[in-house]
Amino acid sequence: MSIPVTKRSGGPRTEAGKLKASRNSSKTGIYSSSVIIQGESVQDYQDFEDQIMNVYNPQDTLSEIIIKDIVNILWKKQRIQNFETGYLNQLINRPITDEEFRINIEKYHKYWNVSVINNLDSYLKFSKEEYTKSLNYANQLLIKRKLIPADIETLEEQFPALYYFVIKKNKNFQSIGNTPEELIARQIHDGYFGVINCLLQWLESFRQHVEEAFIAIDYQEMLRDSKRQIQNLRIIAIMEDSHLKRASLTLETAFSKKLAELRAHQQWIDRRIHQTINMEEVDEELGSSNVNQEQMVINQSQTGNEGRVVN
Repeated sequence: MSIPVTKRSGGPRTEAGKLKASRNSSKTGIYSSSVIIQGESVQDYQDFEDQIMNVYNPQDTLSEIIIKDIVNILWKKQRIQNFETGYLNQLINRPITDEEFRINIEKYHKYWNVSVINNLDSYLKFSKEEYTKSLNYANQLLIKRKLIPADIETLEEQFPALYYFVIKKNKNFQSIGNTPEELIARQIHDGYFGVINCLLQWLESFRQHVEEAFIAIDYQEMLRDSKRQIQNLRIIAIMEDSHLKRASLTLETAFSKKLAELRAHQQWIDRRIHQTINMEEVDEELGSSNVNQEQMVINQSQTGNEGRVVN
């Protein structure tokens, strides 16, 4: 038995059916890269679209098209805001450059360098007394030169400033084992000096670290103020970024136009509904009037028949 072929498309005919089909198409369709860019979630966009659709509650297909345009505008505006926030946080927290440091510092000290201001909190973990005690022990190990595991087994407990300095240096290696044996055995091969014991080299550089730590402790308030000043200048710079300003203004203008377009269309719908209601009232009145006229004709006819004389 063959199935008759119909010329109908099979698509929805009613307005409600078209709206439902349109919404389903939106759920399963592939969105343009101009709406959703790499790194953004399609599901997040769909949730955002549903939220806006529920707020404006489109009454017909044209309303839904306008509201979808509004969704895209608000999505892009949200993207710019997220970019500004993320970029601002990244800009504020990125290391201070040497140029920024030298230009904005109020009083420059011969031992100051950009590392001091970028690692200020790290330097302030320990007191001058702790740094001094750790430096004295580092000097003893340097005099001894040939180290054994026992020399650093109690490093973490007795000389924490030196221990954390060594561990931080050791993190530069892919294998970051921190046992005494591993630290002592850590070596690098230098083309000029040959085999270098890393631990001895770190002990030698600890002296400069302590000098910088003392500067950080003595001038910490001035250094913090300078860092805040540099960060504030960065904030001002991004706030004055003409590209972001122009993009935000363009989207705000587009949003205002679309919102006005939606309101105008909704007003048109309301007028159509009101006109339809009025026409129905007129039809009802006309229908009632016709009934009354018919009744009058019937009554007049009956009255005429009653008054007629029969011969």
